[in-house]
Amino acid sequence: MRRIDRRFPVAVLFLTGLALAATVPAAERAIAPVKLKNLTKAQIAALPDDQPVETPSGVQTKRQIKAKMASGKAQVAAKLAQAEAADQARFRQFAQQRMQRYRGDITAASQNAERALGDLKRKQPGPGAGALGPAAQGAASCIGPPSAEGTLGLFTPTATVVILGKCFGAAPGEVRLVGQFPGGALVLNPKQGEWFPGFIGAVIPSISAVPDQTVQVVVKTAAGKQSNEWTVNFKATRAVAIIIPGDKVEIHCGDASDSDDCDPSDGRTFDADHLNGLDVSSDDGWDSFSGGLKNGWVTVELKKHEASYELAGGLGGTSKIQQFYGYSDGATSFNVKIKWTVVPGSFLGYWVKIWAEGPQGLTPF
Repeated sequence: MRRIDRRFPVAVLFLTGLALAATVPAAERAIAPVKLKNLTKAQIAALPDDQPVETPSGVQTKRQIKAKMASGKAQVAAKLAQAEAADQARFRQFAQQRMQRYRGDITAASQNAERALGDLKRKQPGPGAGALGPAAQGAASCIGPPSAEGTLGLFTPTATVVILGKCFGAAPGEVRLVGQFPGGALVLNPKQGEWFPGFIGAVIPSISAVPDQTVQVVVKTAAGKQSNEWTVNFKATRAVAIIIPGDKVEIHCGDASDSDDCDPSDGRTFDADHLNGLDVSSDDGWDSFSGGLKNGWVTVELKKHEASYELAGGLGGTSKIQQFYGYSDGATSFNVKIKWTVVPGSFLGYWVKIWAEGPQGLTPF
């Protein structure tokens, strides 16, 4: 019996298949990469996520680029958060310095008022007294109702002030500041032993949630007689804060990039991020935010920080803020405009904080 070897036809078939496979073009066996520089924005947008693209940084799919951009966005967020942590420390230091300066002004003004009180008391009539000063002269012989005729000192909470005039009487009465206070007036605390017919030493009590304002000083004697009104400027207790927009700041977010977000995070006056993925040209746009302050609040400083991520190898330059304007210190309003550019294959993020100073207990808006 003749033996038939069946392995040969199988081997021939296998080798023939390899030969045929070798003749099939690579473009028919896998998706061929396309050159980024030959595509329009519309064609790039229409590419499937698994389409390989030949870029300056190598061949990669849209899906791979999207993943890298997501990682880049996280890196930018981390950089911005790190910068914000440092900024928060600077703000606390800044606020402390502003309050120290404010308290220093009160101390200096109070010391001047105390010295003036000492001079006035030394000029009071009595054994060994010197010549009478104008206030003491007016107090020596009193005819008519009490009369407020001047003041010394800084009219702000906790400060010592002096009220000058005549016919205040020898016994302590009451000194009021008439203005925007609870009940319509703020009663001062007369200093012990500092009430004289021609002058009064008093301390302005601590109070918050009242504005800077023009007020009237009124003296009421122990006998119930009331003086005329004497106008002075009242400076409220100070506070420093970061302007938080809420619904009081008008925001415009540019929409020229692949993804645009201008929803401010907690603790920021404004922030934004813009992404330009697989592309052949940069995306340029404008963001803006504006608002007005009230209740005596004014801007004192602006801080900002930006960070960007570009694909390794780069598709075209660096993303950044190109223009930034519309803010000034000491203003009661702001209208900030930011021009930005986002190059292909990149992500740009930034935040802005406006520091302001105003009356403690009153909101800036």
